[in-house]
Amino acid sequence: MKQIANPTYDAVFKYMMEDPAIAQFLLRTLLQREVYDVTLRPQEFTGERISKQKDDSDDKPMDHISLMRIDFAANVKEKDGQLRHIHIELQRRWVETEIVRFRQYLGTQYKDPANILRPEDGKGNKRYGIPIVTIYLLGNCLDEIKEPILYVRHKHFDYQDNEIAKDRHDPFIESLVHDTIIVQIPLLKQHREGRLFEVLSIFDQSRKDARDGKLLNLEDGAYQGDDEMLMIVRRLSAACYNAEVQSKMDIEDEFNMAFDIKEAAIEELSGKVAEQGEKIAAQESALIKWAMLLLDQGQEPSKIAEMTTLSIDVIENLR
Repeated sequence: MKQIANPTYDAVFKYMMEDPAIAQFLLRTLLQREVYDVTLRPQEFTGERISKQKDDSDDKPMDHISLMRIDFAANVKEKDGQLRHIHIELQRRWVETEIVRFRQYLGTQYKDPANILRPEDGKGNKRYGIPIVTIYLLGNCLDEIKEPILYVRHKHFDYQDNEIAKDRHDPFIESLVHDTIIVQIPLLKQHREGRLFEVLSIFDQSRKDARDGKLLNLEDGAYQGDDEMLMIVRRLSAACYNAEVQSKMDIEDEFNMAFDIKEAAIEELSGKVAEQGEKIAAQESALIKWAMLLLDQGQEPSKIAEMTTLSIDVIENLR
């Protein structure tokens, strides 16, 4: 067995994607297009800060990245041979998250001045947005769709619902809509046919080491003769011996443990609230039945209200 660092950790995934050759290979495989001139753009992260907790040896607060975003600029060769400059937004999340977080970040990309192009063809002062492709690597599964990899692409239709402008790219449209790729990591292990599934198998959590979840176990000879996959394996192997990466993985584990404890406490409290609500509802139902019985016996509403603690209005409605 050969062991590699688990790329579902934020620190490991970032370390892997910082290698230009790996980034280009993975993006080329996901986009199913030739990709050139890949540039890692300034990165931003949305994280859950561990309540200003500080490390003993450092004054800086320790952060945990709960939702990682890595942005790339690249030139992509389309099927018709045309080269397009695009912005690729890659987000990964290994536990459930609110969809609003993805939308908030996407909104910042549309507002970012760096994503606005001014054409150099002398056509005036028109400015268009750089086309955006979003890639979501999800550690959780969608509710209804069981396909492990989804390609969501926009199409053009006329008023009679006929598709038009296939494989043509208008800058106005490209500025306002974007394509999306969604990968459901837990479903990948059910499919091993095809190059994309083979590449994404590097995330397969069924390989997780039983004693240390930071490691994945690869079978002896895995990816033998596949230079591109071995490039990723070597990078992830190096992460096992990178002190900074290992330290960040430990922080992620601490945060996730604290998060799990918090979630369990919330779930327990919710259960108690629901149980209490059921008791109250049962008590109210019993009081109403008692009030109806007293009404049948001819008791006055005011007297019934005094005996049952129900309001006069409720008793009048029963009447």
